[in-house]
Amino acid sequence: MEIATKCVSNPTEVFPYGWHTYEENGSIGIRIFGLNAANENVFVLVTGFTPYIYLELPDTVPWTSHRIQALSNKLDTLVERGRPTQKIFQKKKKLYYAKKDKKEGGEYTDKTYPFLKCFFGCHSDIRPFMYKVTKPIYVGDMGTIKLKVHENDANPMLQFMCMKNIKPAGWFSFHGKKITKEDDKLSGCDHEYEVNYNRIAPVDRNEVSAPLIMGFDIEVNSSNPNIAPRHGVRDDKIFQISCVFCRNGQPETSYHKVILSLCKNRKGEEIQLKKDMVGDDIEIRLFNTEAELLEGFTDIVNEKQPNIITGYNIFSFDLPYMYARSKLTGSLTTFDQLSFIRGEHCKEKEIKWSSSAFKNQNFTYIDAPGRLWVDMLPIIQRDYKLENYKLKTVSDYFLGQTKDPLSVKGIFKCYRMFTPESLSIVAKYCVKDSELVVKLFEKLQVWIGLTEMANTCNTPVFTLFTQGQQIKIFSQVYKKCMADDFVIDKDSFIVNENDNYTGAYVFTPIPGLYDMVVSFDFSSLYPSTIIAYNIDYSTLVLDETIPDEKCNIFDWEDHCGCSHDLSVRKTKPKNIVCGKNHFRFMKEPPGVIPTLLKNLLDARKRTNSEMKRLKSSLSTLSHDERLLTERLITVLDKRQLSYKVSANSMYGGMGVKKGYLPFLPGAMCTTARGRQSIEKASKFLTEQLGGHLIYGDTDSCYVSFPQYSTDKSASDLDKFCRQVEEEMTSLFPRPMKFAYEEAIYWRYLILSKKRYMALKCDTDGVISSKIEKRGVLLSRRDNSAYSRDFYSKIIMSAFYKAPVEDLLFTMREELNRLSNHSVSVKDLTISKSVGDIKDYKIRALPDDDKKLEKRLKELELLDERADLTAVRTIFRHYIEKNDEEYDTLRLKYGLEHLIVQEYINKALPSQVQLAEKMRKRGTRVDAGERIGYCVIESENNIKDKLFNKIEDTEYFKEHASILKIDSLYYSKLMINPIDEVLSAVYKKEDLFKKYHKNRETFWKVLKQLNDLFTPNIVLIE
Repeated sequence: MEIATKCVSNPTEVFPYGWHTYEENGSIGIRIFGLNAANENVFVLVTGFTPYIYLELPDTVPWTSHRIQALSNKLDTLVERGRPTQKIFQKKKKLYYAKKDKKEGGEYTDKTYPFLKCFFGCHSDIRPFMYKVTKPIYVGDMGTIKLKVHENDANPMLQFMCMKNIKPAGWFSFHGKKITKEDDKLSGCDHEYEVNYNRIAPVDRNEVSAPLIMGFDIEVNSSNPNIAPRHGVRDDKIFQISCVFCRNGQPETSYHKVILSLCKNRKGEEIQLKKDMVGDDIEIRLFNTEAELLEGFTDIVNEKQPNIITGYNIFSFDLPYMYARSKLTGSLTTFDQLSFIRGEHCKEKEIKWSSSAFKNQNFTYIDAPGRLWVDMLPIIQRDYKLENYKLKTVSDYFLGQTKDPLSVKGIFKCYRMFTPESLSIVAKYCVKDSELVVKLFEKLQVWIGLTEMANTCNTPVFTLFTQGQQIKIFSQVYKKCMADDFVIDKDSFIVNENDNYTGAYVFTPIPGLYDMVVSFDFSSLYPSTIIAYNIDYSTLVLDETIPDEKCNIFDWEDHCGCSHDLSVRKTKPKNIVCGKNHFRFMKEPPGVIPTLLKNLLDARKRTNSEMKRLKSSLSTLSHDERLLTERLITVLDKRQLSYKVSANSMYGGMGVKKGYLPFLPGAMCTTARGRQSIEKASKFLTEQLGGHLIYGDTDSCYVSFPQYSTDKSASDLDKFCRQVEEEMTSLFPRPMKFAYEEAIYWRYLILSKKRYMALKCDTDGVISSKIEKRGVLLSRRDNSAYSRDFYSKIIMSAFYKAPVEDLLFTMREELNRLSNHSVSVKDLTISKSVGDIKDYKIRALPDDDKKLEKRLKELELLDERADLTAVRTIFRHYIEKNDEEYDTLRLKYGLEHLIVQEYINKALPSQVQLAEKMRKRGTRVDAGERIGYCVIESENNIKDKLFNKIEDTEYFKEHASILKIDSLYYSKLMINPIDEVLSAVYKKEDLFKKYHKNRETFWKVLKQLNDLFTPNIVLIE
């Protein structure tokens, strides 16, 4: 069938946000979804692009055209289908190691190597071809040769974007064919084009498009109100879905709110929602069955055509639940048509990855081309530290607004009632949740932040929160390598599993309280070190003929956990490092990573300057001009932040042992030179300038100068520090800079490494009331507000050098408040994160029967009838994940299996055990969630394990008449923090510990008296 098209003579400009590839009839196509200047939806189908890999050829062979053709012919015989569509012989540089040819006059040039660039119709053809070519191949007069495959890690979208120099979320223009007939369109977009990849070019524009956002939320019934809804139970229905639409950047008055609701009760009677209760501005759509409700959700998505679909915890609950229910109700084939592509059935996908920064990440979403799913929960968890991440807490913190007061059990009750009033209450609540999510999306400038980070990292927006840091680094390096004619030959560098290196240097401080302390630190220590010493994959010198004067030389020794390590440690190092190190890096030309970092830091500097200029111009602008400029300032602010984050993450990409671009020598030399630099700086401050080094870590030094010891000298101290900064500039190569932080700490209390508190003062000697802190009780979220407030009072008294008697009075007052139940449960709530049970390490069972009996007895799990050998065997199969053997033994040894299950539960952290208890009661607790709890008294209060004493705060409130707060536990929590301060400042040891012991003894006596005088009730027959 012929498709009606129209050739467009003028270039069309598009802002892309969604990138997808598909394979059909032996070729690959790239689907780009974007918006034009009028914010109309645009679909661009890119054709003609062919993905590729590089085959590294033996450089010992003289590659004539005859030999290249012979190899090409041989390669065609290796696979029956999916052969390369094109092969091009090229000479290119290799990324790893400085491989140089010496020219006359002593200059060095980059050595090039022979490669065969192989193009394929489909990306899926590459893997079977790789399997064949990596084996030895016999080729005519060359005999048997071995080929290496490179850059197979790069996906087609990355190759295309780098080849055309297009940003993943930046404007581009094209000439192509416009699909003019509506019936011929593949998509539901306003405009659709078919474009050859050669007809696309980047456009330099700062504006960010305004996509249509849809926030949604679902309400689900539980047939058993005491447990969370289960998607496999027929009556655990989705009964309402709210949708709130808005164009990014538009006011709240433009919101379009819709509630989709079931309307037929069990008797088949139709129930109408009450408009006056739901809200006059909310559109109501009613459905008879759950299947129709889910289909109605798809209908409204295809009707409104949102670009972004957002919600709260949708990757862990809403989307997987909806998909599962659509299967159960038989509506999947309609529900799954959520894509911009008409009639396309979207698949459910699960993504799992982990990193040291974000731990285990697990996302379930529906792969719907053209829809950008954004779950606000993991984004807020990643970027902000809050007490907990419930939508109520988050919206109150950022928006000053909160959810409607309706509990989970209240929702279940409303569904069971199924009256116009009860459904209207839930509908209002449901719409409010969606509205809050949209407002959060806008308030936190998520769209601008994502697009700017995507452009900086050279990855599509969706990749930012579904994959780790390494792909972002690789994408930037790949683009630079393509521009500089490098092939990424990562298999040239082999990492030994035993290879380890030491990190940053931290000075051991003398705990105490110090006056008038100032801080100097390196600006971007690791990035600037990499630039200054040209540390890169391509500059590492192995060739001994290259003279030292051409190189930056690194010599040092590492001793950590070995016999040469004289440092005192509380715990044994995880990795033992022992040995001398020697590395050389070429001084010139600049390497790939140093160039990328310099570009990022320079771009950040330019962006900050432009922001400053725009901010200064705001007062002179008209209202409309001011709004546009403020939006541009927001864009630039997110851009400079993306530059900073990206620059700081480059070093981490080198230190991986497995991944896209491992390069341990680079990470080792960066940290080694960082240690040497901070030691050099501290030596200059103390030996040349007479300073007293109080503390130093990684990239900063805290120092005091005896001649400036009072707040009256603050102005003079500030001037002196600025002069010091100028003097120290010459100590380090550019762009390394050891700078004055422009902060004076009037009081500085250091407790141990990376743990300190301080009060600042300005140059006039005016003292701040805000406590600066790091690594102490005040900076940790898993402490109650009561503990933080108590600790703050002690610290402020210490800062002002109050007599120790004043601190004792404060301690008495606070503990009396606690004992008298004058502290609210809100202030006693402790919040901790709950991970997936499978992620926790379970303590192994002892091999010795007596030791095993003792441990089980301590946990109240010992049963004399149990076969201890069977207990150990079942436990071993559980740990080793031998599911088949575990299931067999579970059925054979019921009692032993029960003991193992209880042991595993009790071996988990107490908050995880509480989460399991809450789940059994019907409260949903997701992996990664922070739960709030308080500690209550138990029968054996002082000796009892914590997991028997902690309770969900909400549950405590409901049962406050019979549950009591354990005041002794909260007092005990303060022993170490307070005694540490008293020891450091007043040289008093165990003062609070003794005070707590007295209260503990008093409590025991009271309990004995209470037990003595409590009457015994005797039943007489």
